Amino acid sequence: MARSPLFGRRIHISGSIAKDVAAASTAEVEAARSFIAGLVGELVRRGANFVIPVDAEPVREADGMPICFDWLIWKAVKDNLAQRPPSVPGPFVVAVQHHKTEEQIPDAHAGLWDELRSSQLVKIESAAQWNMNSKRMEAQARFGDVLVVLGGDEGVLYLANLYHDAGKPIVPLNLPLCAETKGARRLYNFGLASSQTRRLFQIADDGDAHDWINRIGFAGTYITEVEVREKALAWVPEVMRFASAAPEAGDPEIDATDPEPGVDTEHQSPRELAA
Repeated sequence: MARSPLFGRRIHISGSIAKDVAAASTAEVEAARSFIAGLVGELVRRGANFVIPVDAEPVREADGMPICFDWLIWKAVKDNLAQRPPSVPGPFVVAVQHHKTEEQIPDAHAGLWDELRSSQLVKIESAAQWNMNSKRMEAQARFGDVLVVLGGDEGVLYLANLYHDAGKPIVPLNLPLCAETKGARRLYNFGLASSQTRRLFQIADDGDAHDWINRIGFAGTYITEVEVREKALAWVPEVMRFASAAPEAGDPEIDATDPEPGVDTEHQSPRELAA
């Protein structure tokens, strides 16, 4: 069996859900969490490694759903460890923590963290005394090879900047977890312009990045359907056959604000998109 292009590459999955259930219903969030758990399992089987933050787990007031996905991903990598191919270059997980990590880890996940951090499969990196989210994300981005984003807002765009600067691929998923003009859904809509997709990622062997970004479109409530999730789990890892995707010279930054009315986003760079 041919080795996956993801073999040994570090995948960084990041994002969050909107606090307003009108923007991300409980059913959609549950379906997204099921999808992410399945995606992590599939990536593990293909020999991927991971970058995962170690932090608190805030929950949404309306329904108690976790706002972020980090501890879901930690659990999924542990649950699928037996599926990891032999001889994958490590570490399996780069864990990025900060000086308040230990006091913020939820009790429900303390045992999981204690077990994994004592393993040789986990490399622990620290953002030291930085309390700023931006500094923590910079620490995370240094170790990641591929960024997969869902939901979110300014933080997702900031991470996309960091990966884009380093010439690393960005895969935005348009799961209905935030407003269409925010975070990963904004990046996804940007990538739907055929002239822009290759600025997010490029497929090896001259593959058609625009064709693939259309294949992973599953906004709306369809992701709550089992067959749609199963198709997505088949498609998304296949997209991740990346060629080098270095940013073009002079490529401007992604910003986190909406474009002015009447501005043509069709021909903007990913960094100009939200300026």
